[in-house]
Amino acid sequence: MARIVVSVQGQEQALAEKCMSDLQGDDPDIGPVLRSRLEQIEQPKPEEIVAESAATKEFYSQWHGLVLRNGILFRRVEGKGGLLSCSS
Repeated sequence: MARIVVSVQGQEQALAEKCMSDLQGDDPDIGPVLRSRLEQIEQPKPEEIVAESAATKEFYSQWHGLVLRNGILFRRVEGKGGLLSCSS
C-alpha cells in the first residue's frame, strides 16, 4: 500500500477520503481486499481467492492487520512502545 499523508480538515478531508477510497476500490490489487473487508469480517478461505493476483493474495494474508476507517483500507502497524498506528 502506498504511504500517503493527508493534512486537510472539514469538507476537504471528506473529499480526500472519498478520493482515496475510490482509488483503492479501483486498484486491481487492493480493490478486491477492500470490497471483502466492507462485506465480511472473516478472512476469505484460500480457495475463495485462487483467481486473485499475487499482490492481492499478499494483502489477504495480512487480513488481521488491516482496518477500515471511513471506507479507506489501512495497515495496522505497531510503533515504539507498543503503540498502534495505521498507515495507508
